[in-house]
Amino acid sequence: MVKIQQLPNGQLILTVPKKLAEFKGWKKGTIVRFKDHSQASFIIEAITEEEAKR
Repeated sequence: MVKIQQLPNGQLILTVPKKLAEFKGWKKGTIVRFKDHSQASFIIEAITEEEAKR
């Protein structure tokens, strides 16, 4: 389970559990995209820097 946190400047933070990040091979600086999946869920997928520019 992940809890959304808020920084003093109002930005919201969603922390990826360490075991999940290790399993996916995600490290600091990995770029991810949030895609709608249904009204109550979304998909997080790692993308390349080139994809992020599109």
